Order: sequence, then C-alpha cells, then structure tokens
Amino acid sequence: MAIKTHLQSNDSDTNLFIDVGLSILGQDWNIYSKYYKNIILNLYRQREFPRKKKILNYFLGLEKYTKRIFYEKFKNNVRKNLFIELKELNTII
Repeated sequence: MAIKTHLQSNDSDTNLFIDVGLSILGQDWNIYSKYYKNIILNLYRQREFPRKKKILNYFLGLEKYTKRIFYEKFKNNVRKNLFIELKELNTII
C-alpha cells in the first residue's frame, strides 16, 4: 500500500523497503534496461502496456521518486530511465 500511495511512512523500515524496491529506477541505463527488458517485458503482456505507461507517467509526475534515503543518489538517472522506457513502450504499442 505504501508504494501504491507513495506516502512517507512513519515506519523507517517501510521507507527503507520502498527505497530499495524503487532504487532500480535510478541505476545506469545499461543496468536498468536489462531489468526492464528481461523482467518487465516478460511479465507484462502486451495488453497491459497501457497500464505500465500510466504507471511510468505517474512516476514522472512525482517530485521525488524514492523516499528520503536514496533520493539524492538516484534522482538524476530516474527521470532519464523513465523517459527512455516510456519511449520504447510507445514504439511497441
């Protein structure tokens, strides 16, 4: 639920768990694209791509992508990775 609403939790363990889960977004494109192509594209059926695009656009609209712990470390790569992935999904659909 915390990831879905993307709210800061009062529980530091929850915030750490969310940051670790979202930290893949902030990796270099070479790393993130392997994750994206090997995992996401294999798990999502083509009919689910519009939902995936909606999720990517949601994250692009956020001021911060992760909680406080990893934000500074990953903020530069996150936006770039989301834009590239969204562009690639647009070419598939």
